[in-house]
Amino acid sequence: FDEFYIVLDEPHRVWTPGDSVSGVVVLDLPKPVRTVQLRLRLLGQLTIRNPLVKGSSFRHVLCHEEITYSSTLASSISSAASTTSSSTTRRLPKGEHTFAFMFELPAKGLMTSLEFEKGSIVYMLTATHHRPGPFPPITCHKLLSLQCPLDIADLPPPKPSMLSVEIKKKSRRRERGTATAIVETPAVGCLRGAVIPVKITVRHVREVRNVTGVVITFLRISRVCAHELEPLSFRKDLVQTVAPLYIDSRTLTTTIMSNIRVPMDIFPTIDEYPLVAFKYCLEVVLDLSGKVELPMAQSVVHSPATDTTSNMASRPYVDTELLKRMKGVISLWTEIVVGTEKSEQIKPNPRNAPVNVRASSSSQPVVPEYASAEYTSQPGVSLSMPRHHTAVNDSRAIPHSLPPPHAEALLPPPPLPHPEQLPARVESEKERLARLEESLLPSAPP
Repeated sequence: FDEFYIVLDEPHRVWTPGDSVSGVVVLDLPKPVRTVQLRLRLLGQLTIRNPLVKGSSFRHVLCHEEITYSSTLASSISSAASTTSSSTTRRLPKGEHTFAFMFELPAKGLMTSLEFEKGSIVYMLTATHHRPGPFPPITCHKLLSLQCPLDIADLPPPKPSMLSVEIKKKSRRRERGTATAIVETPAVGCLRGAVIPVKITVRHVREVRNVTGVVITFLRISRVCAHELEPLSFRKDLVQTVAPLYIDSRTLTTTIMSNIRVPMDIFPTIDEYPLVAFKYCLEVVLDLSGKVELPMAQSVVHSPATDTTSNMASRPYVDTELLKRMKGVISLWTEIVVGTEKSEQIKPNPRNAPVNVRASSSSQPVVPEYASAEYTSQPGVSLSMPRHHTAVNDSRAIPHSLPPPHAEALLPPPPLPHPEQLPARVESEKERLARLEESLLPSAPP
């Protein structure tokens, strides 16, 4: 039985476009074997299954490279063992044979490796050992995990999502009023595993009370447009949160603060390619009528952190498509870009920044302006240092362009408080009696 496998130099690495993939193909033979050649192929491929024809799929090649080891096989065989009846076949001796390889991934045109509802994006190494005669070739495979970097640091600031609708007021005149809902998030992009704060502001025309009036869903929208296939779009709900909607009868407004966590096991946003696109969104569904009841309304448990929301990830999802068809229900959307990294911009460090230092002619050390601090030596007694100092010409002054090496060491000790400012010490009972006895004694003659 032949042992045939691929070993990567970095087996746990997540590759990026432009990287070099290296390793060896190992062929361990228990006995001498006649062979024709050994091939190694790197194939990156997008596969989209045809929903109309079972077993049919569309394939698009992202990268394809191949190595043939005919000359390497010839050099690894001794002259005595390589003599055969055919010039195209050789005999490999017993033992382990290794064949090194290195592939350079293309810098452009690749997509993150993933599995989705209608297909997959896969990068795979396939080694094939061809033998003469009726023997079928043997193969081995090795999957590569590839991720296209997506930096979310440079994304523009988010814009609030707002929707206004007309609603009938509860009055005999059948008046109409305008209800407005606004959804805000602090950023457009986030990383996997991050928590997204969601702020929902509702201005209504009447009082509304519904314990499940707000449904927040983090979902993925997938778009597939393959050759000879009809364009397909489908959604997948990933995380869902339910919150109550209470409209105060006096102010007719409310603000709901909720959090929703992005799953760790999702792939990043992909929207640069014409064949497939994967985008993430936050969908907020509001029941402005206050009459719609969800199937799981009886099992809603408030979160102890906010006491307003509960994560429904482990429970059946609310069918928001059905919910949005009901009267008095509205929905708002905001796109969320899920990235792979967030580069931090270099911010000036206040300890390393130049400090405006003024010299003093007194014997006290020079104190920078930012070193003003407040000390409390006794309860109720606050002592502070002066913030500004008189500037004089002194050769000992620290230059303006150089900060002090240890700003904390330049702080002088706090000045002692005046005795009158100190709080009175609590007397013991023995001291109080002695003071009373002294007050009763006759005063001394002048």
